[in-house]
This record gives sequence, C-alpha cells and structure tokens, in this order.
Amino acid sequence: MIKKFLFLAALLASVRPLCAAVTPQRSVGAALQSAVKAAMKMKEAGYPVPYYVGITATRSSDREDDCRMGALDARATQSQSFVVGDVRVGGYALDNYPPAPPGNFLGFPVNLSDVFALRYGLWRALDAAYKSAAAGFLRKQALRAVRGKADYDTDDFSREPPRVRLEPAPALPWTGRELADACREGSAAFRSTPNLLSAGSRVIESDFWSRLRDSEGSQVDFGGRYAELDLNASERAADGLEVRASRSLVVVSSADFPSASAIRSDAKAVLSDLALLKVARTTSPFDAPALLDPSISGAIIMALGKRLSGEDLRNPYGAQIFQGKLGTRVLPRGITLEDDPTLASFGGVLLAGHYAYDDQGMPAQKVVLVQDGILKNFLLSRHPIIGFPHSNGHGRGAPGYWITGFPGSLILRARKPLDRAKLVALLRRECLKRGKPYGILAEHLIGLSQNEQASGEGSIRVVCEMVYLVNARTGNLTLIRNLDLVGTPLYILNNILAVGSNQRVENSVADGVPVSVVAPSLLLSDVETQRSDESPQKGPVLPPPPAPQSAFSRPPAIVPTIPQTSHVEVVRYAIKTAPSARVLAALPGVSRVSVRRGPTGGAVEIEISGRNIAELGKNLRRLNAAMAAAAPRGELIKSVLCPPLPLPAYKARFRGAWPLPEKP
Repeated sequence: MIKKFLFLAALLASVRPLCAAVTPQRSVGAALQSAVKAAMKMKEAGYPVPYYVGITATRSSDREDDCRMGALDARATQSQSFVVGDVRVGGYALDNYPPAPPGNFLGFPVNLSDVFALRYGLWRALDAAYKSAAAGFLRKQALRAVRGKADYDTDDFSREPPRVRLEPAPALPWTGRELADACREGSAAFRSTPNLLSAGSRVIESDFWSRLRDSEGSQVDFGGRYAELDLNASERAADGLEVRASRSLVVVSSADFPSASAIRSDAKAVLSDLALLKVARTTSPFDAPALLDPSISGAIIMALGKRLSGEDLRNPYGAQIFQGKLGTRVLPRGITLEDDPTLASFGGVLLAGHYAYDDQGMPAQKVVLVQDGILKNFLLSRHPIIGFPHSNGHGRGAPGYWITGFPGSLILRARKPLDRAKLVALLRRECLKRGKPYGILAEHLIGLSQNEQASGEGSIRVVCEMVYLVNARTGNLTLIRNLDLVGTPLYILNNILAVGSNQRVENSVADGVPVSVVAPSLLLSDVETQRSDESPQKGPVLPPPPAPQSAFSRPPAIVPTIPQTSHVEVVRYAIKTAPSARVLAALPGVSRVSVRRGPTGGAVEIEISGRNIAELGKNLRRLNAAMAAAAPRGELIKSVLCPPLPLPAYKARFRGAWPLPEKP
C-alpha cells in the first residue's frame, strides 16, 4: 500500500511541471483542435457532411486618435476576440464557397482567456457555420443546375499539405503615449492658421494575432500590426471650391516612426501647398500626356494588383478585366510586375506588405504577375482558377472578413529606367508630337476610389494634391486645382512611355490590409482628367478666433537686421485699360509681365522681386501706385497668385520661374 502511494506521489510530481507548462496559448490551440475534430462529425439527415473544417481565432486591438489644433478631439479604442469558422460541405470540386465573396464581418465573439467559455463560443460558431454551409451548398447546386458551369469555373478549394508554425504574439513596437504625442504634434503646427476649414491629424494603430487550426492538420499562428499617421488641412478658394492638402505615412516599426521635427516639417509643407492651391488656376477637363510621381503611380499599380486576384476572375459580378488574358500583353514591353511578400524591406524601408504566412496558413511566395508586359500569374488564395490548382500564399483579408487573393508587396520594374530630367524632356516631346500645348505633372496622392462593379471595369478616380500644366515649348509650370485623373488602371498603365529610376516605397492600408508598392515615376502617353467632386460653397461668415500667442515667436530683445534673402511675389490685376508691358517692365523689381486685352477689359500678371522682404514690399507699393494711376476711376481688382516666397523656395516650387498662365 505504501509503495502504491509513493508511486502515485511520484506520478503527480512528474505531472505538475507539465501542467504548469500548459500556457493559455497552448490551451487555445488545444480547444481549437478539439472543436475541429468534433465539427467534422456533424451530420443532419438529408444534408451533406463537412469535408473540411477550419477555425481561426483572433485577438485584435485598434486605437484611433483624432487631434485638432494641437489638442485631442476624440479617441476610440477597441479590443475584441473572435473566431471565424470555415465549414465546407460537398467536396473540393464543388462546395458551398459563394460565387461572390461576401463583404460583411464574419467573426463570432468569444473569450480567449477562459477555455470553457472559448469551447462554448466555438460550439455556437461552428453549429451556425455548418447550417449556413449546408444551405449555401444546396442553393449553389440549384444555381448550377439552372445556369450551368461557367467556362472559367474549376475546383472550389485547393488541396494543400498541412503547415505548422506555432509562435507567441510579439510585443508592440510602439507605445500609446508615442502615438498620442505624434497626433498632437502634427495638428499643433496648424494653430498659427485658425482660418482653415479643417486642420488636424489622425493616428491609427492596429494589431492582431491569429491562430488557425484545420481538419487537414495545419496549425499556423500569424499576425500583423501597423501605425498610420495622417496630416490634413483644407481651405476655400475665392471661387468657393475647397482645396485640400495632406501627408500620410504607414509604418510597421518604431524605427520608421517619424520624429517630432519631421512631423512639424510635413505639417508646414501642407500649409505651404494650401497657400499655393488657394490662388491656383482652374481649367476645363482635358486629356494629355502626364508624368506621375511615385505616390500616384503606386496607387494605380495597387488598383491594378487588386484586379489580379483569382477571386476577381471567378466573380460573375466583378470586373473580370483579366479573364482570358493569360499569356497576352497587358503592359508595355520592358515592364515587369511582381508581388513578393517574403521581402521584409526595400532600400532600407520596412515593407508593410511583408508576411511569412497568409491568412489561410499558406507560406508567402514571390509571384511574377507580368513579365516583359506579358501576363503570367495571379494572386491566389485556396480558391483555384483554371491552370492554377494551388494557392501561392496570397490569401488575405482584414481580420474577421472573407479571405481572397490580395496583394502583399507589389514591385514594378523597368528594363530601362530614366532620371527625372529625361522624363520631363520626353513629356514635352510627346506633347509636341500629339499637338498638345500642355502636359500634366501630378504630385502627392490624396486619395483613390475604385469602381468594383462589372460595369465599371475597375475604373478609378485619383485625387492629386499638386497638378501642374507643363508648357510643351517652354517647360514652364502652371499650378491648377480641382482636377482629378480618371480611367481604368489597365488602360492607364498600358499608356506607359517610360519609367523613372526613382523607385520609392509606398506603404498603405487597402481594404483594412497593410500593403506596399515599390513604385517609380511613370510617364504616360495619355491621361484623362475630370472636375473634382467639390461644389462651390460660401466661406465662413463668422470670423475665426485669433491665433494664440504661443503660435508666434516672442519679439527679440534686439531688432535683427533684415536678412538679405531675395523674395518673389506674383500678382494679377484686372483693369479696364491696361498699361503697356514695356512701361510696367521698367518698374523696379518687375521681372516678368503678361498683358492680355479683351473687349471688356484687360488682365495684367506680374512677377516682382526684391533683395529682401522689405525691398519687395517697397517695389510692390510702387507697382500698386502705377496700376492705380492707370485706373483713375478705381476700376482695378488685385489678387495674389503666389504669396511672397524666398527665391530658393520659389524656384524649387515652380522649377525655375512662375509660368505665365495660359489656357490648355
């Protein structure tokens, strides 16, 4: 009896450390595997049994700070745990997979800290998933009987070997205080300009960790995190249209998070752009050759990448723009487009689209989508397409949403990239060749919207911050506003004439999924423009509050000497009888004059400068006096086309000199 007791004591002693080693993570994994095993035995008379069961348990946290004028306006935080059950009935060839991916949230809330509560949630979630799967399968069978099988249909689920990757969730690379400080710092730079319609910053932090277990034996832990910083401001121009400027950044590491000085610098750039946009010209929509900077070309490349999804080819309600185009030319010669989520960084910048395993537990793979302009492959989840029976590790979706073939890190390469000077020269040459007086130079993406319906063929509208007319003969630039670029991504990219050598990483978040594009500048033979969706409105009636004193520097004890930095301003006068350009050019500081006369009056546009800001003011007073003398009855209207700028900033902004505005 004593020996038996000692044996039991020894057994318990050996078991105790093992029990202590069972972490909550392992408990969750065991609960998921047990639920998968039980779900495979579900059966109801008259209904098909499951042939595959997968469960993904996710713990996610999201935080958003919105700041205005240096103060926190709103903060929203959300932490949730949920499971998504993927129950499939029928077989690999035909199951309950819907013809069009649903867009609703599929997560079932559970508690991942209590094993019994988790098991209860899994029981409810899988029971509901089975009933939905059985009903969906019967409806799909009936639809197949009525419509028949489409020529692009193949198996509904790919056969894949099981994968195992068990890892704990890593710690967050940044703190809540770090994000809050960045939000306040970004909006504080706008305090000196309280007349703005909107002026704020937003910081979004998203983090998730998932555990996938399925009936094929896969056990894969994966996750993702990113932080997004947006600076935005808007103002109303004289014609009532709103002009907007912004800066956006997505990072996945604290090492790439911007410093306070960098954030303030970006905010000042936003204000500088707004000042120029407010007095910029408007023009009617037109089409012309265009040079796009990497932020804009990257957005168009991403729009094209989304259309290269395997689900898009089999969605009867989608665009299907690449259906039947495999092996044909879809981009110009010399252009290669690949997606490589295995690449962690490019040029020293961490890629937001990097991951090791996709959301279906498949290892990430590099895929060459277009080679030398020829379509070679697609972004595939476990929903196969004809000719491609297996996943290539691109099954992705926002946590809790349907998984489809989706981009990771798209990289566009060219056989013969060119520098900026050669691209501009080619742009002007193409304009002259086509009889176009102007080309387009587009910089700084604000946003992109895409039509997902079949009738829209994936058409896009690209909102750009800075759009310039490039004079084909002189190369002078004229800033215009409230014009967007439109078209389909395939048509736009088919018009590539040349590719820049300035490849740049553009991290962003598309449909809730962090993605990257390594994009160069693109020279296009033709781009169509349309008026923006903005409509004119009356400006504020109530005057804004005065800027706080803290927004300005204190007056120094000793008045400094005026810095000897040349300044430039550009003004426009509407006058009934305009003086001659020769008379105006003789005035001090006047460097350029444009006089246009019409039946109802004239318009005079003048570039004027001074060795410093004080001399510029003196020259302007002389000019105003000369114009007033030419309009004795007060029939004179003055507007500022370009506010006073230091000469280096003026030249950098306008590539040398203010272009005398001409109509396209």
